[in-house]
Amino acid sequence: MVIVSETIMRPENSFHDPALKAAIRGLQGEHRAKPELREAIMSKLEEAREGETPRTLETGPDEDIPASAGMFTDGPPLRLPVHNPYRISRWLAVAAALLICVGGGWGFHHWQAVREANAEYARNDELLDAMIDVQKEGAAGDKDDVALSAALSDPAALSAEAQQKLSRLVPVVDLKKSGWTLDAAALCDVKNSKSVRFHYSRGNQSLTVLSMPSNVYSGAAEGKQYEIVADGHPIAGYIRSGSLNCVVGDTTLLPKEAAALRDQIRGS
Repeated sequence: MVIVSETIMRPENSFHDPALKAAIRGLQGEHRAKPELREAIMSKLEEAREGETPRTLETGPDEDIPASAGMFTDGPPLRLPVHNPYRISRWLAVAAALLICVGGGWGFHHWQAVREANAEYARNDELLDAMIDVQKEGAAGDKDDVALSAALSDPAALSAEAQQKLSRLVPVVDLKKSGWTLDAAALCDVKNSKSVRFHYSRGNQSLTVLSMPSNVYSGAAEGKQYEIVADGHPIAGYIRSGSLNCVVGDTTLLPKEAAALRDQIRGS
């Protein structure tokens, strides 16, 4: 399962986002900003901080307050600070200015890309879980799967048969040169979407190559590729001609191997 944690920006004269800090450190290296530049940046941060007035909510004495709050409810109304969603964008704008002043914009763009990728994977969490479930089913698959009739020794024929039945492009999956043996090829459902799975084994290792309709993936775009490790399973895929094609390995497969197999399939 993909877990994305929320980052809370506090009103001190420092940044508390670990990813942003790492980007700034990597960007700076041995470079140190001039004192006047640092003073100007800190002045901007102070202006941003002072421009924020925390909103509050009042709770009466009869309203429930979680015990974990460590406060009693009798007495005058309790005033609780409420997070202002507009603060984050202002602090990010200042952070971007800091990065550009100190050494350029690359670090910020890289950090932003990582955050966007994490958000995308979070939106596709259920799909990633469904893909892993299919991989765990092994060669036998689900009882409702329908085996392809072409010979397992003929990857091109299997692809053509699946393509005809699914009415979209299905890549030819031939991993013999990488030492993998095809154990099963069948039509299946992945998150209620008609798909095809090719199950492979190599010694005690196993992997499944799935071809699904691209619209099952939130954020799908022609030519897009991705790679992630979810629940210990490396997953690497790409989108082409209406199909989302991906390698889903067991937990012993290295992420770089999954990515290499994806590239091999895409180039076939």
